[in-house]
Amino acid sequence: QEVLARTLAAADGRPLPKKFFLARRDTRRLENAAEIEAWLAARRFETIYAEDYPVPLQMRLFQEAEEIVAIHGAGLAPMLYCGPGHGPKKLIELQPVPIMTDVYRDMATQVGCAWIGVRGQIRPEYIKGLYDLETSFTSHVYDDFTIDPASLELAFDLIETEADPNPR
Repeated sequence: QEVLARTLAAADGRPLPKKFFLARRDTRRLENAAEIEAWLAARRFETIYAEDYPVPLQMRLFQEAEEIVAIHGAGLAPMLYCGPGHGPKKLIELQPVPIMTDVYRDMATQVGCAWIGVRGQIRPEYIKGLYDLETSFTSHVYDDFTIDPASLELAFDLIETEADPNPR
């Protein structure tokens, strides 16, 4: 039991964040990460990386979270193990342009979490590739990308309305 307690405690002894930005280090990074992280920090979001936490602590992060902003990817998988009412209330998923899936939206729905996606900015090379039927558009799924802060702000406004059971 003591080993489990140590595993579930944050490495530096701080409480786990209730509002966090789940960033990525290797692929699908935000090109304007400093700008987005500062914008989120002003709203009391802490930037974290899934690989900095052991799996049991990742599970606990999601079960105790109130709001998550996350880049699309496997770091969101712990939501699969949250039961209704035991997970985040809001999830804003930052999606690279070529990724077209509702997997995390479906997971959010299953645990009673409001979800909204924010699509990255499209690049000219993506347009050209759309007309090249010999090349798969999925060749860009791991590209770093940019999120428009105005789009992120709009997503926050919209998810507030969706998450509020008694809108005004």
